Amino acid sequence: MQFLVSTLRPKSGVFEIVGGEARHIVTVLRKKSGDILRLFDGKGSVYWGRIGEMSPERVSGVILGEPPQHEARGLTRAIEITLYQALPKGPKWGWVLEKGCELGILRFVPVMSSRVIGRPTASGVPVKMERWRRVVRAACKQSGLALLPEIARPMNFKEALADSFQKNEVVLMAWESEKAAPLWEIIGALGRRVKSLAVLIGPEGGWSLDEVDLARAHGCHLVSLGPHVLRAETAPIVAVSMIYALVESKNNF
Repeated sequence: MQFLVSTLRPKSGVFEIVGGEARHIVTVLRKKSGDILRLFDGKGSVYWGRIGEMSPERVSGVILGEPPQHEARGLTRAIEITLYQALPKGPKWGWVLEKGCELGILRFVPVMSSRVIGRPTASGVPVKMERWRRVVRAACKQSGLALLPEIARPMNFKEALADSFQKNEVVLMAWESEKAAPLWEIIGALGRRVKSLAVLIGPEGGWSLDEVDLARAHGCHLVSLGPHVLRAETAPIVAVSMIYALVESKNNF
């Protein structure tokens, strides 16, 4: 496990952890002065540190050095993926955030498509987003990732579509129709090293035909994830795993 620091100063050789993270270290894990912690700042830096002073409100100490490169996971991947997921109902979105973070997704965008069932109210969005951030932080701590993924505010479908093309080189929409091309075929046809890619995943009821037509008109690639209809929370994990495998194997040749 690693711990998200509030302050990390490699030049001066000190770190500081405050708030809930400090309480967890002191009261739950019962760490002691002199214990070694793996630290990360969520921006790509990972260090080992030794605890000096500690209280339930604040843990500080000295930085010992960086871990070996093969242990600094999440610094780079062959491609940066943003997941645009039509918000699934209940706790499924939290599960997608956790597993997507473990896979290496760097940005999550909840989408309010036409068939989304559970729509957060405007007043409830800040509370939900803080809960989603806690899920992502916990997943990064457990997985040893150096980069803390971004969670964007919820967007409607048109906003999400515009955002996906503005911030990514390639945009894919998973669609269960037989008219969609296999994902491996689209990735194989790119013919160049793509640095950023967006994947759009629909809700429990799937994308509406109007949404599919709008995505196609914008230049979105409609892709199939296989012969079976996947659950809304399963589809993004399958899609992202396939994309990483296909891109990384392609870039190695």
